[in-house]
Amino acid sequence: MLYCARSDVYAIGLPAEAFARPPRAVEGVTPSTGTFALRSHGFSLDAPISLAVISSSTLGAPAAVLPVGLSIAVPYFARPNGSDLFALAAAVSPAAPIASFGDAGSGLFAVIVDHGVYLDAAILMASRIVDDFARAHHGNINAAILPLVCAFLAGRIYVATHRALMPEHKSGEADAPSWVLRLVDQLFNLWLSGVDIKGATDDTPQAETGPIAVRLKGRGFLRGEREDIV
Repeated sequence: MLYCARSDVYAIGLPAEAFARPPRAVEGVTPSTGTFALRSHGFSLDAPISLAVISSSTLGAPAAVLPVGLSIAVPYFARPNGSDLFALAAAVSPAAPIASFGDAGSGLFAVIVDHGVYLDAAILMASRIVDDFARAHHGNINAAILPLVCAFLAGRIYVATHRALMPEHKSGEADAPSWVLRLVDQLFNLWLSGVDIKGATDDTPQAETGPIAVRLKGRGFLRGEREDIV
């Protein structure tokens, strides 16, 4: 079960633009076989990608052109052939990859990776962590706090894995010191330790919330002083 969606991560974890990955310049192309060379491309089967041309900074140089048969800003799906070579397909498997191009193109052109696949993997991992700890500590797996916890955790998992490909000021937002992040950390730590943090949607009798509040206060969470969360 997934405890948050991409939209939750964008709204709570990191803004969508923080996940934009820079284009990676293609290092070679073999038009007769429709094969591209890009060292350590990291593409999984059917990973969604697109192509873009990179303008030359040389005065008077001709504009870059994609190989004949390919288009800018059109979704393609990767067909990896080892770690450094890949082909493209116009649809997901079992559709056949594009067998050949009319030429090798000219100038610099690049691959733009759709980050969604990797963010979904981070959400899945965050959900599994939440689920495992909830069951281990008999926590409330229906609490309204779970999308918040999952979104923050997924954003941090993504950044930890892909920090090298993200702008520094954006990747830093996941670890920026702020009272909001500290608050979520405290919530998460309390919840993982077995405290049953109730949410607004829980059908919990009011009488049950008193002992919970006492436990939270005893852990320094509900003292009310701002210095506890800044």
